[in-house]
Amino acid sequence: MTYTNDANPAISGINLLLRPVEIKTPQPSQKDWLKNLNYPPIWITHSQTDGVARVLPILPKACHYSTLVQAIYQQLTWDTFVEWQNAIHAISGVEINTQPLHTVEFSISAITPLSTRLGRGIHALFFRWIDIADSALAAELHQQSVPAFSLSIQSLYPRQLKVKINLFKPELLAPLLWGMSHDLGQQIRLGRIPCYLSNRAKLVRSSSFEALTQVPTQNVISLEFLSLTSFKQQQKIQPFPLPELVFGSLWRRWNHFAPTELQFPEIEWDGMVLSYDLKTQPLQMDEIKDMGAIGEVDYRFSCPQQARIATILAHFAEFSGVGRKTAMGMGEVELRE
Repeated sequence: MTYTNDANPAISGINLLLRPVEIKTPQPSQKDWLKNLNYPPIWITHSQTDGVARVLPILPKACHYSTLVQAIYQQLTWDTFVEWQNAIHAISGVEINTQPLHTVEFSISAITPLSTRLGRGIHALFFRWIDIADSALAAELHQQSVPAFSLSIQSLYPRQLKVKINLFKPELLAPLLWGMSHDLGQQIRLGRIPCYLSNRAKLVRSSSFEALTQVPTQNVISLEFLSLTSFKQQQKIQPFPLPELVFGSLWRRWNHFAPTELQFPEIEWDGMVLSYDLKTQPLQMDEIKDMGAIGEVDYRFSCPQQARIATILAHFAEFSGVGRKTAMGMGEVELRE
């Protein structure tokens, strides 16, 4: 059995590795295995590979995970088998997640066609899920000037959307999954539209600020803006992703959430646009009309230090988004190799 942990960072999540075994004697169900806890977890399937399932025991607040870890290790000294999805499994590993950056993916479907411009409704849904788990945290997030999450909304079919919620703080993963678990497989509403939430949420990506600082430096950085992107420039809306706007936006967001020792000094950006293939489009979000650009841009940085920082920020952009209203689905960006 393998255990991985880091005693220093806060715990953002836990994975139990379940391996199916041929045992005839009855075993406790996953709900009863930790039933003596003051905060019994909700169990969500993370992934399944070669028969081995990664299962997340979810709590409403990340601060309770240290107690949960102790309870798991204590329980494993007595019993390493559990019933999961009507079959007996051996608990073959415990993984402790201390990463601050996460991407949670799920799908939303409806009986009528859905628009990818439902960012405001999904934004409200995020806060409802956080409020279910921790109303004080939801109120705190509402008041923050820099959102601690971003949204990605992609159309799979006319009646189905794939949604990704990117988180920049480790304490957000637990309450998000806890609140979301109450709606998985159920009917929800996005504004006035009745929809159905998928019965599973996937944790598709995790990373840390420290890991992003280790990426190889690129002098030329190619970004694809997947959703409408715009910036505030001198109290006006600028749809063209100028290098100082793109990387200035990322620099401010990075320094707001990254550990102090990893923050970057103020930079006067001297990058240039090598090439671009962009188009502007209007955005109708509820009653608010907006404008943004989508497409591809190649940037070059001649200063090695700026190239290094810009490369790190470009990788961070895949979590944070770029520019305005990233918490409503705008500014989704992908780094192209």
